[in-house]
Amino acid sequence: MKLVSLGPLGKVTGSCYLLHDEEADIRVLVDCGEHQDGPDPDAKNREPFPFDPRRIHCVVLTHGHLDHCGRIPDLYADGFVGPVYCTRETAEVAKVVLADAARWSERYDPRWVDRIKWRHPDRKLFAKPLVLAKNLLALFHRSAHIVGAVSVEIIKTSPSDPDRERRIVFSGDIGNNTREVAVQPLLGHRMLPSRPADWVVMESTYGDRRRSPEQLDGELRRKRLAALVREGLERGGPVIIPVFAVQRLQDVLYDLHLLVARGELDLDPETLLVDAPMGLKINRIVGKAAQRDFVSSSGKVRLAWLGKGTFRDLGLDPDDTDHIRRLQVRLAAIFTDSPRPQPPHPKDEGVFLRFLPAWRPVPWEERDALVEAGGAKVVVASGGMCEGGPVVSWLAGHLHRPEATVLLSGYCSPCTLGGALQQVGALVPDQRARLSREVLVGDAPFRLRDLRARVESLWGYSAHADQAGLVDWLFPNHNGTVRQAGGRVILTHGNDVARAKLAERLRERSHELGLGEIEVRMPMTDDVALDLESGDEVSAATALGLEPEASPAVITAGDLRILVDAVACLPEMRQLLRDVLDRIEEIEHRL
Repeated sequence: MKLVSLGPLGKVTGSCYLLHDEEADIRVLVDCGEHQDGPDPDAKNREPFPFDPRRIHCVVLTHGHLDHCGRIPDLYADGFVGPVYCTRETAEVAKVVLADAARWSERYDPRWVDRIKWRHPDRKLFAKPLVLAKNLLALFHRSAHIVGAVSVEIIKTSPSDPDRERRIVFSGDIGNNTREVAVQPLLGHRMLPSRPADWVVMESTYGDRRRSPEQLDGELRRKRLAALVREGLERGGPVIIPVFAVQRLQDVLYDLHLLVARGELDLDPETLLVDAPMGLKINRIVGKAAQRDFVSSSGKVRLAWLGKGTFRDLGLDPDDTDHIRRLQVRLAAIFTDSPRPQPPHPKDEGVFLRFLPAWRPVPWEERDALVEAGGAKVVVASGGMCEGGPVVSWLAGHLHRPEATVLLSGYCSPCTLGGALQQVGALVPDQRARLSREVLVGDAPFRLRDLRARVESLWGYSAHADQAGLVDWLFPNHNGTVRQAGGRVILTHGNDVARAKLAERLRERSHELGLGEIEVRMPMTDDVALDLESGDEVSAATALGLEPEASPAVITAGDLRILVDAVACLPEMRQLLRDVLDRIEEIEHRL
């Protein structure tokens, strides 16, 4: 097999890998995502694919973020007709984000989203491989990034020689949750590949960063959230929390409900507003995913996505069937479009008794009036980096008001409005007054020196593992035994500094564990294929299906005479060929 890393190389968006099985001449894409960084991502997304989509057998999708699935409709538009293999939840998330992207993009028609042929496994979700093609299998492993997200293990078998089996693992995006520590609410721990792979294609988004223990502590995250919300309400509000619609909205809502249940925050349905049209659709997917289970390889029924940390937060037993069912009902109620307080179960007690979900959705037709009214309320609005979405209306109405608070829920690129607010919010007032820079809030210019709202950053909501988490994923400690997930590593999905720092740390860790030197590759270009058998780099043309076309056949007059005789039963066709033959003979005579 040969692998072409099409992206992201030196960047963190545009995930796409092409795997070519030469024996069967089958090409499989792992992810096909949008480019969202760089000087002109839209132009990059409009470029033709560096391969022929008509020759792709199937796509295997790790999760539903746009930078992993955003160009799948383009594949179908360019002639791809195969299926997309992923988890059921990833398919549901991807349908929502692709349909939403189509509304704002001029690149593809929303109807192209409907062409996608989704395929997902049955109840043996993480135990039974999917058959992609003859002698080519795919096995999913939960990655704890967002709901539905997985790492993918591609297995090339040889019926005649079991020793020739080859495995390559694509990490997808790796989350924080382990068996021991649950950083992200609602999600289960990240799983390990079934056995060490020959190659591992590994993300390196935060390969050069290490978070502090405080930043990986869910309880400290919630305490900070509670303190900032209380202070914001005391200032007169509103408290505006920009969030991403996928996973971040659900995590923040869960934390707010848990704080209310514990009596650490006083909110009622009229003061907790959710303004996230796309996020409400994702809410329903997350609520439904909490009900999902699967049959493990040992024959036990396990929860597919819901993590044990959620049970611990609420004083419940994750092995008690009654507790599982009641929590699933309660979570489903939180993540409905119009939740209402739920009557407690007779057995409810403690925190769980007060875990009664209620919040108010914001219809678009009421948004302007609610923004203008202001007041002491918490508004969780979609638009994580403040560049678009409903949060823009709330920011436009309140950035100049000293009673308002903006709580940024995660990293914001410096080139975004959220990034500018993070930077300016940290300045003391007299320094802020000296600023001359203007930014756009939606379509309207805003002078940063006019910022009066308090701006703070929350932490602990990142869905990406840091350097330590990435290293632990590759060298997992399972029941006291450390093993290596793969023999040779290919680092992608990170800038070059992050990749280099992670590569250095992986080599150090391998020596610390007594495993010797580990081979780490950092591909720099997409016109080179890696031969997974020999480890050599070769031209990518064959793998991409871009081999030089055969020379056109030379057709002589004699050939045409034979063809004329062959279609003697078709008078019209015969006459047409005779005319062509006469013309060819005339040209041959002149030459």
